[in-house]
Parts: sequence; structure tokens; C-alpha cells
Amino acid sequence: MNIIYKFSTLCTIAMLVCLMGQKKTVYPKHKHTDSLPAMQGDIISVSYCDLVSNPTKYDRKIIATEAIEIINIAQVLDGGEPFLYSPKCDKSDSTWILVDVYESFIDPTSDTSKEIEKVVLKAKEKRDEQSARVKVLIVGRFFAPKSKGGYGHLDWARFKLVANKIEQVEEVPEETPWPLGYKRVN
Repeated sequence: MNIIYKFSTLCTIAMLVCLMGQKKTVYPKHKHTDSLPAMQGDIISVSYCDLVSNPTKYDRKIIATEAIEIINIAQVLDGGEPFLYSPKCDKSDSTWILVDVYESFIDPTSDTSKEIEKVVLKAKEKRDEQSARVKVLIVGRFFAPKSKGGYGHLDWARFKLVANKIEQVEEVPEETPWPLGYKRVN
């Protein structure tokens, strides 16, 4: 089982490295192409709570927000996709934002990617930790709820972010609450 887990983890990392190295992406589900905004002024800074409270205001816009990202270390059948939340306005999964790793394009060689990798590896070293949390300032294209269905595996997420860049990374203090309703794998 340990060999399968290691192989699965390596495959996931390899896939992320390939996907995140892209400079431009096409959103096949949304029929449009985007790249990073031409200027820093094209990015809308918004608090996480305002983003999930007023999603149509920011739909398909490039936003920057600060949140906590959950990254599952253990392979799970359902619900294993990375997502963002904020303890300031957490109301279970109705306020979580899926980070779409298949359409995102973040440089895996950047300092922030390396910092995230350190946090994940540190959590992996603890046998009881199956998920890692990292506080990020993340930039990307935000997608508000669709009229039908959701985002991610089994349409679990109301919101989606296609990440362009992670500008800051910090470790999350142990006393910070985990997301409401989130089932940690043990």
C-alpha cells in the first residue's frame, strides 16, 4: 500500500508540474482563453468573505484574495481536490472555493510553490496528518455559481478559482479552526 501511495503521489506531483508550467490556458468548459492580466491594475483585490458573499460581482474576473488552502495528502476517493476557505466566514462547503488544478497555471519552480511543498512535506512527516493547510495570497480567475451543477468532482463546489499566481505563503497556526463540515481523513 505504501508503494502505491508513493507512486500515486509522484504521479499527482508530476501532473501538477506539467499543468502549472503553462503560460496560457484554455477553459474548454467555458469556451474562452485567458492569460495573466496585462497589468497589476487589472487584478481586483477582494477579501475572501466579500468574494463568496457577492460572487456574481467578481464572476470571471481576475481577483487576488487571502485564504487558507487545504491540500489533501492522503489519496481519497471523493473530496480530494484542493480548496480555499476562511475561518472568518466559513459556513461549511457553501463558502469553499475549489482550486482547479487542471486549468490553473502556477510556476512550480517559484519560491511560493516551494514554500507550499515544504508545508505539505512537513504534514506528510506526521503520521496522523492527512491534509495540509497553508495560508495563501492567491491570484486567479474566479467563477461564480453556475445555473446548473457545480465545479469539481461530482459538482461539489459552488465556486472555482483558476489560479495564475500565489504571491504569499504562510504556515497556518495549529489553533486555527479547520473548515466547518470538513471530514479529515484518519
